[in-house]
Amino acid sequence: MGQEAAAAKLSELEEVLRRPDYVLEPRCISTIMAYIKAGGSPVTVIDFLQDGY
Repeated sequence: MGQEAAAAKLSELEEVLRRPDYVLEPRCISTIMAYIKAGGSPVTVIDFLQDGY
């Protein structure tokens, strides 16, 4: 995956994780795992989910 594609994937996943109450969605865990695998920070994930709850 190229650097540009990786950045686009992270951006896409960030949008999803920022959705209101996304932490309650059944696919939340798989989205978190995909975000971290794509190079995202676990701390950032927590911030996104906390802000949306």
